[in-house]
Amino acid sequence: MPFARALAFASLLALAWAKPLVSLEGYPGEARLLVFQGAGPVEVPEGFLLLLPPEAVDGVVSLAVRVPSLPPGQYPFRVGGEAYPFRILPRAKALLLPPPPLELAPGEEAWAEVGVRNLGNVPLPTPRASGLGVEVRRVEAPSALPPGGEGRVRLLLRGTGKPGRVLLEAEGAWAELPVMARPAPPPPFHDWARLPSRLVAETPGRVRLEGQGTLPGPEGQALGRLAYRLSPEAASLDFSGSDWGFGVGLGATSSLSLRYAPRPYSLEAFLSTGGQVRLGGAYAEGGLRLQGRLGLLPSFEVLSLGLGYQGQAEGLSYGTQAGWEGGVGRLQASLGQGPWRTNAHLDTRGGFGLQGVASVGGGWNLGAGVMGGQELWLQGVLGIPVWGTVEVRGEYAPGSGRYRLTLFHVEQDPREGLVQQLFWDGEALRYGVDYRLRAEDLTLRAGASLGTRGGGGVRLGLEAFPLTFQASANLGPDLRPTGFSLAGALAFDLPLYPMPWPEVRLRFADLEGRPLAASVAVGSYRYQAGPEGLLVLRLPPGRHTLRALGGLAFANGAGLAQEVALEAKPQEVHLALAKAHTLRLDLFPCPPKEERLGFVYGLPGLNPEALLRQARGAFRTGPKAHALRPGEAALLPEGRLEVALEGPLARAYALATPTGEPLTALKLERDMVLRACLVPSPRPLDVQEVPLQEERP
Repeated sequence: MPFARALAFASLLALAWAKPLVSLEGYPGEARLLVFQGAGPVEVPEGFLLLLPPEAVDGVVSLAVRVPSLPPGQYPFRVGGEAYPFRILPRAKALLLPPPPLELAPGEEAWAEVGVRNLGNVPLPTPRASGLGVEVRRVEAPSALPPGGEGRVRLLLRGTGKPGRVLLEAEGAWAELPVMARPAPPPPFHDWARLPSRLVAETPGRVRLEGQGTLPGPEGQALGRLAYRLSPEAASLDFSGSDWGFGVGLGATSSLSLRYAPRPYSLEAFLSTGGQVRLGGAYAEGGLRLQGRLGLLPSFEVLSLGLGYQGQAEGLSYGTQAGWEGGVGRLQASLGQGPWRTNAHLDTRGGFGLQGVASVGGGWNLGAGVMGGQELWLQGVLGIPVWGTVEVRGEYAPGSGRYRLTLFHVEQDPREGLVQQLFWDGEALRYGVDYRLRAEDLTLRAGASLGTRGGGGVRLGLEAFPLTFQASANLGPDLRPTGFSLAGALAFDLPLYPMPWPEVRLRFADLEGRPLAASVAVGSYRYQAGPEGLLVLRLPPGRHTLRALGGLAFANGAGLAQEVALEAKPQEVHLALAKAHTLRLDLFPCPPKEERLGFVYGLPGLNPEALLRQARGAFRTGPKAHALRPGEAALLPEGRLEVALEGPLARAYALATPTGEPLTALKLERDMVLRACLVPSPRPLDVQEVPLQEERP
């Protein structure tokens, strides 16, 4: 029996009886203050660490112990000859210690080892591993790790050519293992300008090639937007630049259109082999819009004229537009403020209309209007926020007594969408529906339109990029199929012309300003600077990540960084680098080499889990210090580092090697995992803190 326990036993031999005044249970690692009313000799179960020796005051016996990491169960305290079972509660808790980041080339396989420690008192099952951007081929680990045990989880990983990570999960713990793509030789200094396109085939025997998109130019600047369409019967091409454009159509009737738009003006000319010549012009500045089109051949005529203005004043938006087209003049006006808006129109054929709609809160909308021409119609609209959005629209003609009722239903989310429409005019009922379902890279579309007077159709579509299929059938009055069609499309990027990348000049130097022949990576490609520290890159337009290789790191005012951002544009960038390595701190509690009476060690109220949460190691080189928590990793300069404990535990604990030697410095020459002990320091018993009671999980 240890001397401290013998002294406690001898000091209470004269006491007679006892009764516990607090609950006798706890989790491993907890410090528990036990209080008994009465008197009697005290015996502590084997394994419990005595933090405060038994003390009897006014008929009350108190002592403090730390709950050991023993299997769950009951362990008796004996007070005054009576046994009082203390129940150790089960706790599953793991500590994961992943290695430094790995580099894998596409298809390359390598083993990685992850340290695991069982901090609980029940067997620990095998940690779970899942890969994101990296393939986890095999997991080798003990089937169950006993309490207090340490082990290794071996992971066989395969690179995919892209950065990724492995996520590890265990009882009450998780960790992340970064996996970087091993750089490869650089690609050619140019890429192809590509246009999104698709090849479409339809029954019966029709085929076409079409596409549209923005054309990239030198230094990442856009040249303009191009659209084209080719088929055995016709071809068309349209290009729009910043202030000019043209269009060409070839077929039974060919055409040419030219556009010139130096803002705020725009001009357009159209010619066709059918004998048509048209001119158009427009002016747009602020809220003012003017436009007109004239036909010169085969005869002179005014095709359209338009004048409009839109503006805002103190939250009120307003607009008006007057136009002439196809021999009909039309005047429109609109007003809106906050949740309401209204518009009106009048034309030279006697038609008119006035509509208004307002949001009344909670997603509800109300609207009313009137339309006239050959017949007067009264209108009403109600929007209801149910099942997505439901809109009910009613129309009534007082002169003839006719009415029309339309019901819309729209329900959309990124995965699923439903649109329905029901129409009834007192004589015929028509119904239409469109449905969309998306799962991963597959999208299913289905739709139908049916009516009581017959006719309609059904359609079904499937999208699995880059392929799209669609089938449709027309229905006759008796709802029997009268026609069937199939269509399919293949999407691809059409290469048009080679496009040189912007040139970026990089100059590398060490911290003394001497040229450095550094090796760096951009994405999955490796580049090597010359003896003078000069590296000339050609990169695709955009923002890239430059990563230092060969044990180097970029040095800046904030410290060291493995990566920096680089904009691909004509420029010269000066970068300073220094030798650096990754250091991961593996910290775990260790008992002192010896315990002396009259002293308290560490902070008795902290269990191992709480102790590691508050621990922080400081690694100092010169005036700069880098702080690491257990399990964290950081990029630190190569060479000698001073090591110390900082934060709230600095006066109660010290760092030591696993063999018990004081840890005050280390020499960092490679990526490494520093295994260190957190050893409680002794302090006189009369200045100790009262043991802390943490919340139980």
